Amino acid sequence: MVDIDPEVLTGEGRSLREAIGGRPLDDQIGEIAKRLPRAGWRLIHRSPAQGGWGGSEVFAALCGETADSGWAVATVSAPGGGGDWILSADPGPVSVFPGRAARRAALSLSWPDDLSATAGSIPELSIRLRNETDRVWSNDRGDTAYVAGWLLDADERRLEESSWFAFGGGDTLPTLQPGEMVTLPVAMAAFDYQNLSPGNYQLDAMVVALDLRSAAGSIVLM
Repeated sequence: MVDIDPEVLTGEGRSLREAIGGRPLDDQIGEIAKRLPRAGWRLIHRSPAQGGWGGSEVFAALCGETADSGWAVATVSAPGGGGDWILSADPGPVSVFPGRAARRAALSLSWPDDLSATAGSIPELSIRLRNETDRVWSNDRGDTAYVAGWLLDADERRLEESSWFAFGGGDTLPTLQPGEMVTLPVAMAAFDYQNLSPGNYQLDAMVVALDLRSAAGSIVLM
């Protein structure tokens, strides 16, 4: 699942071979290739190389003549250790639905006031999610209620052992009536909290499924 600019879905596109730019490919899709559109391919998303991973590009083409016919999707990825690029494909039809920016537009995420916790242990915190509009917010995509949280240092950098985290399963976000608020538990990032000095700290959080960032918060470790 990737977020894309709707503009990339306009235009005629090209053959898949032209779209991927003549990269050497490890042909692993076999019979699926016969079910892919011959034309109309365009780049819709690029993930840069990072760490030991070589990055990827995602391409799409209409399965039929109109947008409601759905899309075929192909991903070209580079192995971290070099070698041929790898092609994987889904002949579809894959549907287009509102991206995270649209799904989170009605919502706000804010910390309660006067937060405090015991220094030397992982803070057990909750945060407030509110529907800020006069319309019902429905979780049509089944977005999960997982909220990641961080303490910030004096330079507003996240205190974390790694910038990578994994999540899955769990509860989904509820339907919210206009102005309705719910409280969600926060999963604090892994860190050496035992050696963290008492004092005032800033807080940051996000609903991961929506990439919804919180307003700034603060906490006193005592």
